[in-house]
Amino acid sequence: MAVQHKRRLQQGDCKNAFCQATLSDDKPTIIRPPVGCPLTKAVMFWRLKKSLYRLRHAPCHWFDKIKGILKSMGLRTSPHDPCIFHGSLLPGSAPIYIGLYVDDFCYFSSNPKIESLFEKLLASMCSVNFMGDVSWFLGVSFDWSKSPTGDISVHLNQAAFSQFLVDKHNLTTANKSRRATPYQYGVPVDGVPDIDMPPEARKSLQKKYRSGIGMLTNWLATCTRLDLAPINSFLAAYQNHPSPGHMDAALYIIRYINSTVSHGIRFCSSGQTYCQGYVHHPFSHDTATYDDVIRPLPDQIKELFSYSDACWGP
Repeated sequence: MAVQHKRRLQQGDCKNAFCQATLSDDKPTIIRPPVGCPLTKAVMFWRLKKSLYRLRHAPCHWFDKIKGILKSMGLRTSPHDPCIFHGSLLPGSAPIYIGLYVDDFCYFSSNPKIESLFEKLLASMCSVNFMGDVSWFLGVSFDWSKSPTGDISVHLNQAAFSQFLVDKHNLTTANKSRRATPYQYGVPVDGVPDIDMPPEARKSLQKKYRSGIGMLTNWLATCTRLDLAPINSFLAAYQNHPSPGHMDAALYIIRYINSTVSHGIRFCSSGQTYCQGYVHHPFSHDTATYDDVIRPLPDQIKELFSYSDACWGP
């Protein structure tokens, strides 16, 4: 949305967030004083007036406080996500949009004066640090650029986490290819044979397999690496009973990531964006199963123009 309005997302951080909330009197919080406190007798306890880190309800106290602050400005929460706030700070003014994650937040308005007003209001109600354009948020790198025509674009990627994933599986020295894809030719996931294994070996494989698929799903496929979503979805179906072949397919994806560490997703205010996908076609005897695509020459990679689970696209 920010790019659509030719604006750059701004970022802020609330200092010592879990210590800012004032505790209510109807639910007192009692703690034991630090050992050796010279001002407290042995039989005395403390009743907290403000929240502290490591309190079980500290996150809830903080969220209640920041939500109250934002609502006092006239903002309201999104019906789809309680951590997304939007609204107008002044009657008839351009709206402002805020995304909150614990004590970190990003925001934008089509009017820069509204952004400045928001910063002034928030700074008067809590301790906060404003850091300008978003460059790094929740593990995602933001690379902003502006064209000579005034259009704004941003490239989002998770290169650091992608490299961590490659290093974790000892594939840093694996061969790289500009033509790499996440799909291993001729080895469809649903065709991997089930192999009998001792229970302990299966349990060990299951743990390692789930860890790899979880990293792909939670941090890459659902965020900036949409090219991994289909194959990751296929592999996730075998988390309860994986075979060594499924683990090999997962490692093949990580080899692909090693060749495409800097890949991500781009948004541009000009609206000139595109998505490219690829598909490995099956063997000739599987033609009936894959009747929704036109078969190219053997081993040839074609740009995907139609999709099904069987095609391994895009």
